[in-house]
Amino acid sequence: DQQKKLIGCLVQLEKDGDPAWESVQTRYRLTFQLMENCKNAHLEKDRSLVPRGVGGGGAVAPNFVTSPANKIREMFTPPDDIDKIPQNVLFVEDLTERMAVEFPELWKLGQSYFKHELHVEPDMGKQPVFREMVISSISFFCNLVRAAALPAAPIPNREDYGVWKEASNSNTWLPHCLKHVRGAYSVLISHDLPGPVLDIVKTLTTDLRMSSLNNILNTVVDETYILHEKEDWVQDMSDEHGAVTKLPKLFECVVLEAIALIKEVVLAIDNREDDILEYETSRAGTELLFQKVMSAFAFTLENAATENYYSNQTDIPPDSKRLLLCLNNCQFTRTVVVPKIVKNLHDIEQLSLEKAARESVSMYTVLDHKLFDAYIELKCEPIIAVIEHNMYMGKFDWAKCVRPASARNYVKEIVHSAACVHSEVSRMGPEFVFRVMTKLVEAICEELNRLFCCIQRMNSNGCVQAWIDIRCVEKSLKPYMNGNSDNYMSEAVRPLLELEKEKDVLLVQECVTEFQASMRRHIQCFSAKS
Repeated sequence: DQQKKLIGCLVQLEKDGDPAWESVQTRYRLTFQLMENCKNAHLEKDRSLVPRGVGGGGAVAPNFVTSPANKIREMFTPPDDIDKIPQNVLFVEDLTERMAVEFPELWKLGQSYFKHELHVEPDMGKQPVFREMVISSISFFCNLVRAAALPAAPIPNREDYGVWKEASNSNTWLPHCLKHVRGAYSVLISHDLPGPVLDIVKTLTTDLRMSSLNNILNTVVDETYILHEKEDWVQDMSDEHGAVTKLPKLFECVVLEAIALIKEVVLAIDNREDDILEYETSRAGTELLFQKVMSAFAFTLENAATENYYSNQTDIPPDSKRLLLCLNNCQFTRTVVVPKIVKNLHDIEQLSLEKAARESVSMYTVLDHKLFDAYIELKCEPIIAVIEHNMYMGKFDWAKCVRPASARNYVKEIVHSAACVHSEVSRMGPEFVFRVMTKLVEAICEELNRLFCCIQRMNSNGCVQAWIDIRCVEKSLKPYMNGNSDNYMSEAVRPLLELEKEKDVLLVQECVTEFQASMRRHIQCFSAKS
């Protein structure tokens, strides 16, 4: 209104030229100068910052010290301390706020000129010129934001729009920048600017939304990769899932928090915005990123189970316990966490996540086999390695064997060692008990078969002793003997003579009965599963 009054006074004074149009041109120059001055002011502060790591100066990406889920959340809620915010981000805040105020003044003044509201007869031939003013102002604004928030975006003559020292950290602040650009965009929409002009800003919001989406998901992947450092090995016991540590739930929280914020901020469509997932490249890239997100935890579990890594926890369990817990965590993730993540993504109808879910489940299946093999190697090999040594302890000779009175000690050692493994895996759940024990018993039977088939000479007492030992092993480990185990034991008795004397048959039966009585506690833990 003041401008209109001033133009009216100039017209009454019969000032030469076209004071109304000159006012429009002046407002255009002022708008450009305002953006340029805003950029230069923040660039000067950006250049004066002490380099990162020197004297502790320089604003960098937020230093989140809370949970990984909070790191995702705080991407949308920057700190109150302005010193922690990079100058390029502060510039985006400042620029969008100024443009939301100043540009509408240029637009309204131009509209007043062409609507005969400025006390002069408008030159309608200047409409293309004004249109170019509007487009160039908006384009300059959008390129300034791109240079500050999207340093990788291709911009002609990038130096004209500012080169920021902290631009490499801007990814963390993209949701924040998007919020401010959307605020300015809403103001422009409310003033009924032409569609082609608004489309320039819409393209910027689309770029910011797509970059925010990619950055959030990549941040989730990066956070997941180091999640094992937060493992405290405290076990959450349940009848359904056995012993599970907090890692799978931490992973679930990080992903679900990211999904919720993506839906709320990035994928939500404001005025005149496109659905970014309608673009084929964006949709395919997002599906691939979600596959990476759901699969990333497999690397975390493997690191937690097998690697020497930094952790705040001093009480890290032994290797076998870590392998077992991570095995159960892997199964819990595959059967509970991944389906829950997929379920939370069902309402994003543009995404087809069947392949992503299938590939991620495949990753956990591969990891499961890898951890299981590592555990079997860790627990089985020591047991298998000492069977031969224990069998021939004291220079035992099958050809000089005395009349047996019971199963030999190496048999008791086998059953005891198997019971120790059973005790360790029993907290993981019945599926793990059967899976581990079946593999262990198969390896024991295979080794016994090898040893008995290698015996070259054996007297009659040695033959009876061999029958006693084999029958005691079979009776004890029967609940976990599979087809392979039965075959190995069948092959083991082939070199043995059939017992023809009744007293030998009775002796075998008595010794087996006595063995079952003396080892009943061990055998009961096996029988409980059967």
